[in-house]
Amino acid sequence: MSHTISIRLPEDTKQKLEDRARRTGRSRSAIVKEALEQSLEPEPKAFMAMAGSIDGAAANLSQRKGFTAK
Repeated sequence: MSHTISIRLPEDTKQKLEDRARRTGRSRSAIVKEALEQSLEPEPKAFMAMAGSIDGAAANLSQRKGFTAK
């Protein structure tokens, strides 16, 4: 079963949507549906969103096989 909704778009957003539909040969509805579905995907866990974003770690950190005794 499908449902219909109505939304109001600013003129510039409407124009971008129409341009993309024309350029890709897809319907406006298909483009909006895909964008909505993507925005409703589960959000990644906060720590995964940060993975790889910190600079300055030792260059061989991921290659270490064990810990050295001090």
